Amino acid sequence: MWLPNDGNSATTIGTPAPATFGSATARYSDATSTDLFRRMKRVGYVSSASTNSLSGLRLASEQIAIGNGSLGGFRTVIRFGCSDSATVAGARQWCGVTDFQSVTNVEPSAMTSNIGVGHGASDTNLKIFAAGSTPITPIDLGPNFPANTLSVDVYELTLYSPRLSNGVVNWRVLRMNTGHVAEGQLSDSTGVTMPPPTKGLSPLRCWRTNNTTALSVGIDVMHHYLETDY
Repeated sequence: MWLPNDGNSATTIGTPAPATFGSATARYSDATSTDLFRRMKRVGYVSSASTNSLSGLRLASEQIAIGNGSLGGFRTVIRFGCSDSATVAGARQWCGVTDFQSVTNVEPSAMTSNIGVGHGASDTNLKIFAAGSTPITPIDLGPNFPANTLSVDVYELTLYSPRLSNGVVNWRVLRMNTGHVAEGQLSDSTGVTMPPPTKGLSPLRCWRTNNTTALSVGIDVMHHYLETDY
């Protein structure tokens, strides 16, 4: 588990501390707020204002693998929300699991070896992204899952791959402050449209970039939980 303290630090249990990019920025939970976002313990990661700047965190170790019918299997949960101080045109965002690749300013739909949720530069809604060697067509979650609200929407992504199913990942996105839910299943054991069960994956990667706009962006991370079947 990765659990935020009140401020700009977090406690980890059973896992290394994630690497971060951008500035870890103190956020303090407000028990009197009527806003769920501000009530939650969280750490803000804020980019610089230079173009192509990123903020977020990642676990460098590839601790998990998709179930192959007898081995592998995992359940991971990530809670997060956009916290830009002002609207940033063309921003991009992604949270999920991936192999150990560098974090760069790219469209999430162009990434390989990953499963997650986020949005591209022109997207108004969150989308599910997945890829092995070839990305799938992103799954649009619709208007109940807006992409660029600022310090309002708290999203929870759950990815579950049963050990006894071969190449299957169930996904669920909860908009915690409204209760809206989207869920589905991805399946591929060949490594084409999803990472193959033989591929090690990092269970936590969460980033945001300002792309070509010279304003800082922020992503607040509230929680990460991981369990495996091994």
